[in-house]
Amino acid sequence: MTITQTPTLTPTATRTLTRTPIPTFTPTSTLTQTPTQTSSPTITPTFMGGPPIGPPIIYPNPPTGSAPVSIQFLMPTAAAEVDLKVFTTAFRKINQVSYPNIPAGLVTLSLPVTDEKGAPLANGVYYVLVTTRQGHAIAKLLILR
Repeated sequence: MTITQTPTLTPTATRTLTRTPIPTFTPTSTLTQTPTQTSSPTITPTFMGGPPIGPPIIYPNPPTGSAPVSIQFLMPTAAAEVDLKVFTTAFRKINQVSYPNIPAGLVTLSLPVTDEKGAPLANGVYYVLVTTRQGHAIAKLLILR
């Protein structure tokens, strides 16, 4: 007996393909804005307290002798204190006199023509600065002896 066998070979291949889905991302952007406040600065000019004082007048100018001179100016409002300062043309302070409680209106004050030590001022041009809380004003003083 002869057994004849014919092998039948049927190749069978099984392939399992596992696909993972590709993740899809939808970009989400979040915008956070801090509110910006724009403001226009309000500038309010501040004066020293009110209308400026009137221009000072010194008489007699030039003074005769060593007697004090008078300085007259217009005060728009009452002042707690008025300072009279005498300067040289080189801005060196020579003398200072203060007067308290000055009323409003036309004011006349006395100004000595001496330095802080009491010595008479030398010939020349000096500046008198009248200072109050309302402002200041300047007058020229001429000394001729």
